[in-house]
Amino acid sequence: MYHFYRTFLITVIWLSLLTVPYMLVAYACYAGLCGGSAATKIRNEHPHYISIIGYSIWLYPLIALYALYHSRKLAEYAYRSTTILWLPLLCLLPFIGVMYKTNEIEAQEKQQREAYYRAQPNDFVCAPGKFIRFDPLQPEHTYFFTGTPDGKGSTVSYFYKTDELNAFLKNNKIDGSQCKNQKGIPFSNFIKP
Repeated sequence: MYHFYRTFLITVIWLSLLTVPYMLVAYACYAGLCGGSAATKIRNEHPHYISIIGYSIWLYPLIALYALYHSRKLAEYAYRSTTILWLPLLCLLPFIGVMYKTNEIEAQEKQQREAYYRAQPNDFVCAPGKFIRFDPLQPEHTYFFTGTPDGKGSTVSYFYKTDELNAFLKNNKIDGSQCKNQKGIPFSNFIKP
């Protein structure tokens, strides 16, 4: 049983070395190579995550190879040989924790991004996937959202004045009275003649 357990741990350690390329890509992405709101949030609010990934890139392979070497040297001592094999797996825990946290942050950012491109209660829905939203900071400015039929993308047009939006709606054969919010108030009530 000892030999099976030791062989299993050695196999797991060798396979865990495959995380090093993933660590390298994650480090490059979160350190600044990749864009996006999640990478920016991690870079600005959790810079220690990037440090943990950076140290894991070079430190983890050294610890894993050290443990494999000494496990081989201590092969006749069952307890010592298997105990030292747990060291690299324990050293992998900080990286696993950081990746878990970064995945949570990315999921939260994705959820916020998807919510932004969906119609909100105060938005004026004109047709499926098409709606008008007032800029919360400048109520005279408006956004017009157009979603793709598959729901995977959208186009946002920004208008400084309602005259521009009105012309846009006419060019796209959309009547302002078609666009209503959840209370049933048509957008045409907000367009100045």
